[in-house]
Amino acid sequence: MNIKMQRTFYPVGQGGFYSESFKTENNNFNVVYDCGSISRGVDKVISNSFDKNEDIDILFISHFDSDHVNKINILKNSVGKIKTVIMPLLSEEDKNFLLLVYKWLGSEYKNSLDILNNPKEFFGSETKIIWVREVVESRDEESNQEIRDVAEIEDGAEIKSGENINFSLEIWKFWIYKPYNYKNKTRHKELLKKFRENNILINDLNDIEYIFNHIKEIRKCYKELEGNINQNSLVLYSNLIEYKDSTAYIYYIHMGEDYWKFYPFCRYYFSKNRFNLGCIYTGDVHLKTIVDDFKNKIKRCKYYLPVNTIQVPHHGSKNGFDIDFFNDFSEGRRRIISPISFGLSNPYGHPSSMVIKQLTSECHLPVYVTNDKRDSFTQVFKFRV
Repeated sequence: MNIKMQRTFYPVGQGGFYSESFKTENNNFNVVYDCGSISRGVDKVISNSFDKNEDIDILFISHFDSDHVNKINILKNSVGKIKTVIMPLLSEEDKNFLLLVYKWLGSEYKNSLDILNNPKEFFGSETKIIWVREVVESRDEESNQEIRDVAEIEDGAEIKSGENINFSLEIWKFWIYKPYNYKNKTRHKELLKKFRENNILINDLNDIEYIFNHIKEIRKCYKELEGNINQNSLVLYSNLIEYKDSTAYIYYIHMGEDYWKFYPFCRYYFSKNRFNLGCIYTGDVHLKTIVDDFKNKIKRCKYYLPVNTIQVPHHGSKNGFDIDFFNDFSEGRRRIISPISFGLSNPYGHPSSMVIKQLTSECHLPVYVTNDKRDSFTQVFKFRV
């Protein structure tokens, strides 16, 4: 069976919206990772990303901050249906804290609040919800994992981090997704520190009257955190189950209007099919805290294959960035294509010049994906199973 797979990093600016679409002559399977942005003028990009009659077969949500989920309603209303949603499972304490924070922050966090509070009501009864439990650090559960078809996982199921998930396309199973739910323990502490510095009494945050009287100070503390609190982030490994040079190759790559700048790189690294099809999506994860654990786990998986594409987390922020994460997943002289989603006028100065310098000094290829519609990034692969 011949398959064409298109991976797209959409130009939504300060947010995240990525997809992988697998097509055969008669069928297709669509996967989306995050759908949100705080940049203006991107709604049409989302509503035009799929045909009205198409379904989203799997929607992965990395975390619940507004810039990663606040456009899901637009996506939901512009496709047939969203069949399955896979998202990080939070502890009751963390969930209640986030619900409280999102209520403070007002209407821009409505989708965040609704999805976190009652995802079944938000997506509808026909959408299956699957939760990914937090990573258990230093525990090796990778080497003997089996592969589970997403269609066979029950609605409301809690699966462990690193579960091998696949799907069937005309009876063939050729691709796996591995989601890892990493808790960002530092961001919560940073927010509480901001509260203390601004004399916000943490023990009174459940008092509605106290919140009402201090809402400006509370919002100020939250907004001062670069990238908000990002309690959890679902890191997603996506790749072929089995790679064969003779049957898998890159067919087309589009890097926006500046493709000519990348042509020497592409010619050197992609010639003679020297390209691994897999990708790692990182959301807003804090790379420094997960790099060793993630590498240890993913490389012990018996289905692991090298990748040549890794999304740069947190819009290219230097906070928590670790270049070592990018240096270990390719092979030989192949380097990593590194898409960075950021808004052209974002107040944080993303992407960090330090991040760009570190990526380019290791011969990786940063690709800017902004809210300029010309800055979309697309990879198309053809392979046979």
